[in-house]
Amino acid sequence: MQVRTTLSLSTRQRAMLRAMGVPWLAPATPAAVVPVRGVASPSAPTATPAHATGTVAPAAEYPPATSWAMHHEQVNACRACDLAQHRASVQVAQGDRNTARWLFVAAHPSAQADAQALLPAAQQALWQAMGQALGVPAEVMMLTTLTKCTPPSGHWPSPTHEQACQGHTRDTVALLQPDVVIALGAHVAKRLLQVAPETTLGELRGRVHTYQGCALVVTHALDALLTQHADKAQAWDDLCLAHHACPPKIPA
Repeated sequence: MQVRTTLSLSTRQRAMLRAMGVPWLAPATPAAVVPVRGVASPSAPTATPAHATGTVAPAAEYPPATSWAMHHEQVNACRACDLAQHRASVQVAQGDRNTARWLFVAAHPSAQADAQALLPAAQQALWQAMGQALGVPAEVMMLTTLTKCTPPSGHWPSPTHEQACQGHTRDTVALLQPDVVIALGAHVAKRLLQVAPETTLGELRGRVHTYQGCALVVTHALDALLTQHADKAQAWDDLCLAHHACPPKIPA
């Protein structure tokens, strides 16, 4: 395995950046990249919105999965919240667990999610373009979500559903042991890092956090980037930070 540590971009990669709406600016090397915890104490209380629905079954605490087979079995058997009653399928992750080194975490799978595409088509295309622009091969990237059940069309899973699934997310990270976890959006980052609800995306970006012993970098949510094009330059900075701190191990 060979580690690529440069962000020198080819003509093709710069064209991909232009297609994403990101002008190429060579990122400045961070003065210091120091893994830190969330910006608030991990013990800070997490607020549950009044509109949250779902119930968490106390008996749904599974032992940590020691294999991918055990992980898939536990996720499929999970009935920790009422989302399980209406799911069309269960999706643990998208990507090759044997080669993936970068783990992206989005909020929720789409209602039509399957093992080849967890998110709506436009978000999938943007996620893939991000990796291509950085020169990170598709086989090095994996995508997972805070909740594993595909929700009914038009139904947005609540924080209670995410809480019920957090053990499954920890297992995905523990089994993969990625070089870096990339949290897509403030909502995902706050759920993973367990920081105060009022913490902003700006407070979370621009630094390397730790989650489950792995480096974690926070960037914008894919759906937000599709409508807020000006934020794509910030997302590029975030990806460059991840690349600098944790260069993906790319096969020669």
